[in-house]
Amino acid sequence: MSDTPTRPRLSLREFEVLRAVISVRKTTAAAARLGISQPAVSRAIKHLEERLGKTLFNRDSGRLVPTSDALALNEKLEPVFEMLAGIENETFVSQHSSKPLRLAAPPTISHRFLLGVIAEFIKAYPGQKVELEIGTSSDVRNHVAEGHADLGITDGLSKHAGLTLEPLRSAIAHAVLHRDHPLASKAFIEPEDFDGQDFVALTRRFPVRAILERMFAERGIRPNIVAESSTAVSVSELVHAGVGVSVLNPFPVARNHPETLVFLPFKPRISYLNAFILPATTPSTPIARKFIEFTRAFEIEDPYSTPA
Repeated sequence: MSDTPTRPRLSLREFEVLRAVISVRKTTAAAARLGISQPAVSRAIKHLEERLGKTLFNRDSGRLVPTSDALALNEKLEPVFEMLAGIENETFVSQHSSKPLRLAAPPTISHRFLLGVIAEFIKAYPGQKVELEIGTSSDVRNHVAEGHADLGITDGLSKHAGLTLEPLRSAIAHAVLHRDHPLASKAFIEPEDFDGQDFVALTRRFPVRAILERMFAERGIRPNIVAESSTAVSVSELVHAGVGVSVLNPFPVARNHPETLVFLPFKPRISYLNAFILPATTPSTPIARKFIEFTRAFEIEDPYSTPA
């Protein structure tokens, strides 16, 4: 019998951590995706590096940049995780496909983001039915709280005793302008830039409308409101048509007309948080939890928002 001490084996969980950090480049975001703590992510990466004798990540401006060794290891792991995902999908669908996933979301998130995720989810889980209810953020909260939807997604964060919130993506407000607008060449936009400008506003049920009106009033600024709308998509379409300028949550409307619309940071900072909402009084359904995991892993190409 050998007296050589047995070294701890590498675990599948540690490889999951590696892949998550490569994907999102931050330990906090990787922890949120995997449902574990940030220190657990850091320990897993440290253990992998010690066992492999290789540096897997370098730090650059607060982000973790994978080394060539990390990328090579991830490539070797790809078929393993594809096989595991296939087994998991077959088992999950056989158990839950008879129960529809009931989703609720406002129009902008639904049409510019969620439908793409739903399409890929249905392809990944054949036989799984999805029901999507589209309404105002208030409608979405009520649907989930009253049990008419398993899961909601919204950027309206009003407190509701019957709901719990799980962050998805965070962003800051951006001014949206046509590329030919005189202000489009600026690095950022301030309230004073809107004085006398034709402005397309969201209706007053949106919190950002009250925030902007207060800023304008305090500074004596008077934008010329030429149109109001109840969705960010329609506001961006009016800006695209050259009607005026606006201030919006860039996620996910910044995907609209990238060839003609310019999104510039708005100062003072206005923060947004797009989040999942779930019933607070009952456990989340397995299919809702599966959709949350699927959405977090969905590749989102959006330079104006980050995983929350």
